[in-house]
Amino acid sequence: MNAPDDLRPGRRGPRQGTSVTCGAACLAVARLLRDPDLAASLDTDGGDGPTASTAVGRFGTLEARVHRWTNGVRGPGGPQLPWPRFWGTSPWGARSALEHGVAEPGTRYETVVVRFADGRGLAATHDRLLAAAGPGTPVLLYVGNTWTPRHVALIATPPGADAPLLYDPASGAVSRPSREGFVARRVGIAGWDIPWLALVPRP
Repeated sequence: MNAPDDLRPGRRGPRQGTSVTCGAACLAVARLLRDPDLAASLDTDGGDGPTASTAVGRFGTLEARVHRWTNGVRGPGGPQLPWPRFWGTSPWGARSALEHGVAEPGTRYETVVVRFADGRGLAATHDRLLAAAGPGTPVLLYVGNTWTPRHVALIATPPGADAPLLYDPASGAVSRPSREGFVARRVGIAGWDIPWLALVPRP
């Protein structure tokens, strides 16, 4: 597992531990990008087995803690509508996590729905996502099929990077976001193409 604070195109970041923790994995990586000491604490023995004594296992423990945090009756910002963990990560739980510990202190987020936007709206939203995804202000992107969002990806600017990168927790793949694919509804993230909504820092 490559260090979460060393994400670069062509490298592999941490992979989500279960089929329903894509959102939690994105939030965990976003937090690690802002906290290099926490990131370093996950990778101290070079192990690669799924136990708590390895970097992979420690990331999985963090991911599971974040998932409980976002989906419980009491979330990062206080009481919240609970969400079954087997349905993934709710946008409101993820937003609360972003505002209370994941992003830079004081950053506030809004939910931007893009599923039914036209080409011009999609282009404008894509540009806004990249402009907002600075160091300490990650963006979460929910993608899916025609009928429903099914997966979450992270757009963030790692330390030392000159532009935002796209992290897919399903594979750990890191790439440059594609404006053309976003506008054409062909984002190709973990097999899902259609952008549904994004959690974006408020201006």
